[in-house]
Amino acid sequence: MIPRSYVQIIGVDDGNPEHYRASGYEAVWSENEWMLPRILVEAEQKRIDDAAKAIEEEKRAKRQAIFKLAKETGQRQKLWQGTGPCDDPDEECDWDTVIEWALPDGTTKIEREHNY
Repeated sequence: MIPRSYVQIIGVDDGNPEHYRASGYEAVWSENEWMLPRILVEAEQKRIDDAAKAIEEEKRAKRQAIFKLAKETGQRQKLWQGTGPCDDPDEECDWDTVIEWALPDGTTKIEREHNY
């Protein structure tokens, strides 16, 4: 039996062992629990963390490029657009279109448009 300190519980038996082999690693069955060797779990977590850091760095670089363009052109540039719940209780709409702008002075401005 593998010592408990070398494994990490990844789930309980639901009758489908494929759920615990999706990562490509062979899981260990013991006492109604599926376990993976801890070193594999830690390696997978590091891979996930590194990917998340790369995504955040890419977002930061894109955001900086948009601010640079706003400064160079002297015109506001769209950073983000989406929807959100209406923030005005006096309006009879449920959702607003929300736009975040990068301004030439390096600040941001959020505009909301009511959708009826």
